[in-house]
Amino acid sequence: MSVAAIADISYYLTYIEWDGFGISSVAWTILLLIAATILAFVFAGKNRDWCYPLVFV
Repeated sequence: MSVAAIADISYYLTYIEWDGFGISSVAWTILLLIAATILAFVFAGKNRDWCYPLVFV
């Protein structure tokens, strides 16, 4: 669900032609990947679920 939510938000922002506060699309991609990685590690550590981070891989 988390990966799908991040992908849907990214698609919607592209669809409405959001300018990204002047930050390049490459920088936004890196930021979203970092956020997804942090989310995966936090969820895996908190719930002791080693399968959840595999979705991000």
